[in-house]
Amino acid sequence: MPLGRLQQLKIWSGDTVFRWHAVIITYDSITGVPYKMSTKCDSCRLGLRLSSVDSIRVGYPSSPANNILILAFLVAAFTAPLH
Repeated sequence: MPLGRLQQLKIWSGDTVFRWHAVIITYDSITGVPYKMSTKCDSCRLGLRLSSVDSIRVGYPSSPANNILILAFLVAAFTAPLH
């Protein structure tokens, strides 16, 4: 699930907080570009397994509908049975 390239997220994993934009969420991972880097810098893209993510906060939303979609996706991702 790609988000708008300018959509900012803060991702907590253990004792680390990441601030990314150009975020893409899949069923098992989340990737994004560090906020201070250009959204066009695909070689700057970092990633985490969703299982290592403690919390996600959406910042500067592009629309309220985007927040609802993100929340619905995260609820589905974290409540789906693992195979």
